[in-house]
Amino acid sequence: MSKNKVTLFNLPFWKIHTDDLINILNKKEYNIYFCTMNEIVMADQNTEFRKKLLKLKTVLVTDGMPLVWLMKHKTGFGERLYGPEFLKRILLDDKLKINNIFVGNNKNKEYFEKIGSYVVMPMRERFTERDYNSLFEKIKKMKGDIVWLGLGARKQIEVAYELKKRGINKVIITVGAAFDFLSGNTRQAPIIIRNSGFEWLFRLLIEPKRLWPRYSQIIKFLVNKFRVNGLNFFDHI
Repeated sequence: MSKNKVTLFNLPFWKIHTDDLINILNKKEYNIYFCTMNEIVMADQNTEFRKKLLKLKTVLVTDGMPLVWLMKHKTGFGERLYGPEFLKRILLDDKLKINNIFVGNNKNKEYFEKIGSYVVMPMRERFTERDYNSLFEKIKKMKGDIVWLGLGARKQIEVAYELKKRGINKVIITVGAAFDFLSGNTRQAPIIIRNSGFEWLFRLLIEPKRLWPRYSQIIKFLVNKFRVNGLNFFDHI
Protein backbone atom coordinates (compact mmCIF):
# COMPACT_ATOMS: atom_id res chain seq x y z
CA MET A 1 0.00 0.00 0.00
CA SER A 2 1.32 3.41 -0.98
CA LYS A 3 2.26 5.69 1.90
CA ASN A 4 -0.41 8.18 0.81
CA LYS A 5 -3.18 5.60 1.19
CA VAL A 6 -4.74 3.83 4.14
CA THR A 7 -6.97 0.77 4.19
CA LEU A 8 -10.43 1.20 5.72
CA PHE A 9 -12.77 -1.80 5.57
CA ASN A 10 -10.53 -3.34 2.90
CA LEU A 11 -10.72 -0.32 0.62
CA PRO A 12 -7.75 1.97 -0.18
CA PHE A 13 -8.52 5.57 0.81
CA TRP A 14 -6.24 8.44 -0.11
CA LYS A 15 -4.68 10.51 2.68
CA ILE A 16 -5.05 13.83 0.94
CA HIS A 17 -5.90 17.45 1.65
CA THR A 18 -8.53 19.37 -0.33
CA ASP A 19 -5.90 21.57 -2.03
CA ASP A 20 -3.96 18.50 -3.15
CA LEU A 21 -7.12 16.93 -4.53
CA ILE A 22 -7.74 20.06 -6.60
CA ASN A 23 -4.21 19.75 -7.99
CA ILE A 24 -4.96 16.35 -9.56
CA LEU A 25 -8.04 17.54 -11.45
CA ASN A 26 -5.94 17.87 -14.58
CA LYS A 27 -5.17 14.13 -14.55
CA LYS A 28 -7.95 12.97 -16.83
CA GLU A 29 -7.38 9.28 -16.21
CA TYR A 30 -8.74 9.52 -12.65
CA ASN A 31 -12.17 8.85 -11.21
CA ILE A 32 -12.64 10.55 -7.83
CA TYR A 33 -15.21 9.02 -5.49
CA PHE A 34 -16.45 10.87 -2.40
CA CYS A 35 -17.28 7.90 -0.16
CA THR A 36 -19.44 7.37 2.91
CA MET A 37 -20.33 4.26 4.87
CA ASN A 38 -22.93 3.55 2.21
CA GLU A 39 -20.24 2.72 -0.35
CA ILE A 40 -18.42 0.65 2.27
CA VAL A 41 -21.49 -1.52 2.88
CA MET A 42 -22.28 -1.93 -0.81
CA ALA A 43 -18.68 -2.96 -1.55
CA ASP A 44 -18.87 -5.49 1.29
CA GLN A 45 -22.14 -6.97 0.06
CA ASN A 46 -21.62 -6.87 -3.70
CA THR A 47 -18.45 -8.17 -5.35
CA GLU A 48 -19.28 -6.60 -8.72
CA PHE A 49 -19.82 -3.19 -7.15
CA ARG A 50 -16.51 -3.53 -5.34
CA LYS A 51 -14.72 -4.33 -8.59
CA LYS A 52 -16.20 -1.26 -10.28
CA LEU A 53 -15.29 0.87 -7.29
CA LEU A 54 -11.64 -0.16 -7.54
CA LYS A 55 -11.13 -0.80 -11.23
CA LEU A 56 -9.37 1.75 -13.42
CA LYS A 57 -7.57 4.66 -11.73
CA THR A 58 -9.72 5.63 -8.77
CA VAL A 59 -9.23 8.03 -5.89
CA LEU A 60 -11.35 7.15 -2.85
CA VAL A 61 -11.71 10.01 -0.36
CA THR A 62 -13.37 10.27 3.04
CA ASP A 63 -16.66 12.12 2.70
CA GLY A 64 -18.46 10.51 5.66
CA MET A 65 -17.41 11.57 9.16
CA PRO A 66 -17.12 7.98 10.49
CA LEU A 67 -14.47 7.32 7.82
CA VAL A 68 -12.67 10.53 8.77
CA TRP A 69 -12.60 9.46 12.43
CA LEU A 70 -11.42 5.95 11.58
CA MET A 71 -8.63 7.24 9.37
CA LYS A 72 -7.52 9.65 12.08
CA HIS A 73 -7.57 6.84 14.66
CA LYS A 74 -5.50 4.65 12.37
CA THR A 75 -2.99 7.19 11.02
CA GLY A 76 -3.27 10.41 13.01
CA PHE A 77 -4.46 12.14 9.83
CA GLY A 78 -8.12 12.80 9.11
CA GLU A 79 -9.68 15.45 6.89
CA ARG A 80 -13.23 15.44 5.64
CA LEU A 81 -13.41 15.82 1.88
CA TYR A 82 -17.08 16.71 1.62
CA GLY A 83 -18.57 16.39 -1.86
CA PRO A 84 -20.97 19.36 -1.74
CA GLU A 85 -18.30 21.74 -0.39
CA PHE A 86 -15.72 20.51 -2.89
CA LEU A 87 -18.10 21.02 -5.81
CA LYS A 88 -19.05 24.48 -4.53
CA ARG A 89 -15.40 25.46 -4.16
CA ILE A 90 -14.59 24.41 -7.73
CA LEU A 91 -17.56 26.30 -9.12
CA LEU A 92 -16.63 29.50 -7.25
CA ASP A 93 -12.92 29.44 -8.12
CA ASP A 94 -12.60 31.52 -11.31
CA LYS A 95 -8.85 30.89 -11.42
CA LEU A 96 -9.37 27.23 -12.27
CA LYS A 97 -11.19 27.99 -15.55
CA ILE A 98 -12.87 24.59 -15.58
CA ASN A 99 -15.67 23.65 -17.97
CA ASN A 100 -18.11 21.40 -16.14
CA ILE A 101 -20.49 18.69 -17.26
CA PHE A 102 -23.18 17.60 -14.82
CA VAL A 103 -25.08 14.31 -14.94
CA GLY A 104 -28.12 13.98 -12.71
CA ASN A 105 -31.89 13.91 -12.56
CA ASN A 106 -34.36 16.34 -14.05
CA LYS A 107 -35.12 18.31 -10.87
CA ASN A 108 -31.61 19.82 -10.73
CA LYS A 109 -31.33 20.64 -14.43
CA GLU A 110 -32.57 24.24 -14.25
CA TYR A 111 -29.98 25.18 -11.62
CA PHE A 112 -26.90 23.48 -13.08
CA GLU A 113 -27.42 24.15 -16.78
CA LYS A 114 -26.79 27.82 -15.98
CA ILE A 115 -23.20 26.98 -15.01
CA GLY A 116 -22.33 24.12 -17.33
CA SER A 117 -23.64 21.37 -19.58
CA TYR A 118 -26.29 19.14 -18.00
CA VAL A 119 -27.39 15.65 -18.97
CA VAL A 120 -30.55 14.15 -17.49
CA MET A 121 -30.48 10.42 -16.77
CA PRO A 122 -33.75 8.44 -16.95
CA MET A 123 -35.58 7.59 -13.73
CA ARG A 124 -35.13 3.86 -13.37
CA GLU A 125 -33.72 1.40 -10.86
CA ARG A 126 -30.88 0.23 -13.11
CA PHE A 127 -29.48 1.93 -16.19
CA THR A 128 -29.28 -0.07 -19.41
CA GLU A 129 -26.50 -0.45 -21.96
CA ARG A 130 -28.53 1.86 -24.16
CA ASP A 131 -28.52 4.49 -21.40
CA TYR A 132 -24.75 4.23 -20.99
CA ASN A 133 -24.14 4.41 -24.74
CA SER A 134 -26.41 7.43 -25.10
CA LEU A 135 -24.68 9.22 -22.22
CA PHE A 136 -21.27 8.42 -23.65
CA GLU A 137 -22.19 9.88 -27.05
CA LYS A 138 -23.56 13.07 -25.47
CA ILE A 139 -20.54 13.66 -23.23
CA LYS A 140 -18.09 12.87 -26.00
CA LYS A 141 -19.49 15.81 -27.98
CA MET A 142 -19.45 18.25 -25.06
CA LYS A 143 -16.74 20.72 -24.17
CA GLY A 144 -15.84 19.92 -20.58
CA ASP A 145 -12.94 19.11 -18.26
CA ILE A 146 -14.83 17.39 -15.43
CA VAL A 147 -17.90 15.16 -15.39
CA TRP A 148 -19.76 15.51 -12.09
CA LEU A 149 -22.17 12.71 -11.20
CA GLY A 150 -25.00 13.51 -8.80
CA LEU A 151 -26.84 10.21 -8.74
CA GLY A 152 -27.45 7.55 -6.11
CA ALA A 153 -24.29 5.95 -4.71
CA ARG A 154 -24.53 2.69 -6.66
CA LYS A 155 -25.69 4.34 -9.88
CA GLN A 156 -22.99 6.98 -9.99
CA ILE A 157 -20.17 4.48 -9.44
CA GLU A 158 -21.58 2.31 -12.22
CA VAL A 159 -21.95 5.31 -14.55
CA ALA A 160 -18.37 6.43 -13.84
CA TYR A 161 -17.10 2.92 -14.57
CA GLU A 162 -19.10 2.59 -17.79
CA LEU A 163 -18.01 5.99 -19.11
CA LYS A 164 -14.32 5.32 -18.52
CA LYS A 165 -14.69 1.83 -20.00
CA ARG A 166 -16.08 3.41 -23.15
CA GLY A 167 -13.18 5.84 -23.39
CA ILE A 168 -14.26 9.15 -21.84
CA ASN A 169 -11.00 11.07 -21.31
CA LYS A 170 -12.15 13.40 -18.55
CA VAL A 171 -11.96 13.46 -14.76
CA ILE A 172 -15.14 11.90 -13.37
CA ILE A 173 -16.23 12.83 -9.84
CA THR A 174 -19.11 11.35 -7.83
CA VAL A 175 -20.71 13.73 -5.35
CA GLY A 176 -24.08 12.14 -4.53
CA ALA A 177 -26.56 14.54 -2.92
CA ALA A 178 -24.39 17.60 -3.66
CA PHE A 179 -26.61 18.53 -6.61
CA ASP A 180 -29.72 18.49 -4.41
CA PHE A 181 -28.05 20.58 -1.71
CA LEU A 182 -26.56 23.24 -3.99
CA SER A 183 -29.75 23.61 -6.04
CA GLY A 184 -31.79 23.96 -2.86
CA ASN A 185 -34.03 21.02 -3.72
CA THR A 186 -33.03 19.23 -0.50
CA ARG A 187 -32.34 20.91 2.82
CA GLN A 188 -28.71 20.56 3.93
CA ALA A 189 -27.75 20.01 7.55
CA PRO A 190 -26.23 23.03 9.37
CA ILE A 191 -22.44 22.94 9.49
CA ILE A 192 -22.36 22.20 13.24
CA ILE A 193 -24.41 19.03 12.63
CA ARG A 194 -22.29 18.05 9.64
CA ASN A 195 -19.10 18.34 11.67
CA SER A 196 -20.56 16.47 14.64
CA GLY A 197 -21.11 13.30 12.62
CA PHE A 198 -24.91 13.46 12.93
CA GLU A 199 -25.65 14.61 9.41
CA TRP A 200 -27.07 11.14 8.73
CA LEU A 201 -29.68 11.65 11.46
CA PHE A 202 -30.63 15.08 10.10
CA ARG A 203 -31.05 13.62 6.62
CA LEU A 204 -33.01 10.67 7.98
CA LEU A 205 -35.50 13.04 9.62
CA ILE A 206 -35.86 14.93 6.34
CA GLU A 207 -36.22 11.83 4.12
CA PRO A 208 -37.08 8.84 6.35
CA LYS A 209 -38.78 6.68 3.72
CA ARG A 210 -35.91 6.92 1.24
CA LEU A 211 -32.97 6.80 3.65
CA TRP A 212 -34.01 4.37 6.38
CA PRO A 213 -33.33 1.23 4.26
CA ARG A 214 -29.82 2.55 3.55
CA TYR A 215 -29.00 3.49 7.13
CA SER A 216 -30.44 0.29 8.55
CA GLN A 217 -27.98 -1.66 6.39
CA ILE A 218 -25.10 0.46 7.66
CA ILE A 219 -26.17 -0.10 11.27
CA LYS A 220 -26.40 -3.87 10.71
CA PHE A 221 -22.96 -3.85 9.08
CA LEU A 222 -21.32 -2.01 12.00
CA VAL A 223 -23.12 -4.07 14.65
CA ASN A 224 -21.89 -7.24 12.97
CA LYS A 225 -18.33 -5.91 12.88
CA PHE A 226 -18.49 -5.18 16.60
CA ARG A 227 -20.07 -8.57 17.29
CA VAL A 228 -17.33 -10.44 15.43
CA ASN A 229 -14.35 -8.36 16.57
CA GLY A 230 -15.49 -7.02 19.93
CA LEU A 231 -12.98 -4.68 21.56
CA ASN A 232 -10.58 -5.36 18.68
CA PHE A 233 -12.94 -3.65 16.20
CA PHE A 234 -10.47 -0.87 15.39
CA ASP A 235 -7.78 -3.43 14.56
CA HIS A 236 -9.99 -4.83 11.78
CA ILE A 237 -10.79 -1.76 9.77
